[in-house]
Amino acid sequence: MWATNILNRLTEIHIYRENPPGLLDSAMRELNTAEPVGPSAELARAYAILTVVFATIPLADLCKAWAKRAIKTAEISNDPAKLSYVTSRLGVYHICVADWPSAERDLRRSIALARDYGDRWLRVESLSVLGYTLLYQGKLAEMEPVFAQVGVLAREADDAQVESWHHAGGGAGFLRQGRNELARKHLAVGVKYRASSGELITTVGLYALALYRCGDKIEARKQADEGYPLVAGKRPVAYWTQHGLCSLCLTYMGLWDEAAPGSPQAIDLQQRSQALATAMVAFGKIFPFGVAHGHLWMGAYLRRVGQFAAAKRRLHQAIDRAVQVSQPYEQGLAWRELAKFPDVNAEQSRAMLDKAVALLDQMGAKHDWSEAKTALDAIGSQSLPTP
Repeated sequence: MWATNILNRLTEIHIYRENPPGLLDSAMRELNTAEPVGPSAELARAYAILTVVFATIPLADLCKAWAKRAIKTAEISNDPAKLSYVTSRLGVYHICVADWPSAERDLRRSIALARDYGDRWLRVESLSVLGYTLLYQGKLAEMEPVFAQVGVLAREADDAQVESWHHAGGGAGFLRQGRNELARKHLAVGVKYRASSGELITTVGLYALALYRCGDKIEARKQADEGYPLVAGKRPVAYWTQHGLCSLCLTYMGLWDEAAPGSPQAIDLQQRSQALATAMVAFGKIFPFGVAHGHLWMGAYLRRVGQFAAAKRRLHQAIDRAVQVSQPYEQGLAWRELAKFPDVNAEQSRAMLDKAVALLDQMGAKHDWSEAKTALDAIGSQSLPTP
């Protein structure tokens, strides 16, 4: 099985180098090498990695079949190291298809196994993935200690890559919580690690948004412009780039809102916002957990350019999808966005903002909650009788 082990290492290298042709080639060779020998831990590992690879095509039925084969074969092998690997990779697959309970189950099992047999790398990798799983569901309070643990393990191992995961994941959570200055400090460190385009997209995008929220608009634009060529018109490279992509979109839209209408700067920011919203829609076509986000930000873009009917359709699609896959953050932002249309009366706007405030407050998304609450309070003051 030495050849299978070498091919697995090569497959992992292609994952982190974001090289799809090499990844597919080595993963298929890994399977073809392991399968003739019969059920084994190595075969389980090959099934698991191909489940993740083909989830991005996507081939749903094939992925489900390989996922079942992977866990069944790994259980038969009774090898905790291989079982930990298999469950970690199946956790990634379940994230991609927005199956949160299965993702949490597999990742927590992988973490426990890796801790018991002493695989620090797999443990910290699965912890990072678990952190994003919690973030995608809006479980911010549960997510924070997970990324804190990633930071502890990174410092113990003096591992720069894992340290960047800690800062990126923690920074994403702090942005959601409205702890913008703390997010900026984390991401200023995380952005220094530039091993792959996926990690760069994530940290640069998040850092741009943190700078924007902290009032440094010039540096925010500089960071956003650095990340833009990596994503505009490009095929999404990894599931973990979603937050960076979204943050770039938010940064450009915020700057666009503040630019003088019709100015060259406004036109440029509009074009970049459109490209990022389009990229978010494309992301959702590859990674199903991103569908709601794609509808949300395309709806936000269409509202800004006056295509109100199309924008409302997108936003209601965002809500429907977010309800379906348990994403309260996307629901809350879509309701907040719907309240901004010029043909929405005060009563309708109040009802929409009530929903947004409740959803965002429940998950602790204080920055977005504050914006929605301010808008809601403004409606209340407008509706008061004149003294």
